[in-house]
Amino acid sequence: MEDFTICKKQAYLDSMESFTTRDPTSSSFKINFNCSCKPYISHYILHEDYTSDPEFVRIDSSPKIDNSITFTLQEFLSYKQSRETIKEIVKNWPVRSVARRNFIHHAFKRAREAIISMPARHNVVSLEFKVRAIHEYYFDGRRVLDRIIQRSMEENEAGMVPAVDWSIEALETKILVDHGTCSICLEEFSIDGISEGVCMPCKHKHIFHGDCIQKWLKTSHYCPICRFEMPTS
Repeated sequence: MEDFTICKKQAYLDSMESFTTRDPTSSSFKINFNCSCKPYISHYILHEDYTSDPEFVRIDSSPKIDNSITFTLQEFLSYKQSRETIKEIVKNWPVRSVARRNFIHHAFKRAREAIISMPARHNVVSLEFKVRAIHEYYFDGRRVLDRIIQRSMEENEAGMVPAVDWSIEALETKILVDHGTCSICLEEFSIDGISEGVCMPCKHKHIFHGDCIQKWLKTSHYCPICRFEMPTS
């Protein structure tokens, strides 16, 4: 979807682990940071009166972002430089700057605690952090419907062109993480407790009922929401 009304960004530290070991092949002291960020995008529709709870549409996930770096003890103790290094490797995480600062603070705090408490014969500290980033997009329900209607009218005026059959047959069916509604018929995806939909190959991976999107694409080759163009004959 596009033209969202509200976007909420949240980040959660799902796990934070540390352990120490001895590397018999090396006499130097090492601190290993292994961190990852898994982004999720949730879509909601706001009802016209704004008094009832937003209606969940779907949740999408993006590829996990993995980062690793190793410091010597001297590099780690140069806190300004080592913090800047960590800041650089997590700069592409889709979280707010305050979340990055908090993560770096907790990471260095845990590293210091591990160094202080480690056995004297150990020379390697390893830290693993898993962060979950959630973006919640809220859309005005009336605007979503108005946009779909307007685009349908524009296509009618221009002469609607269907998508080719093979592109419709190739659409991917997905099991949904949670229930939501189809933006074409406005009915829920769930049938007898099973929630699935057919995904368009557009950038936003918009999902609809299989029957709804197939009927739509046999008339128009555009995505009903973002106007992504399917192949035509």
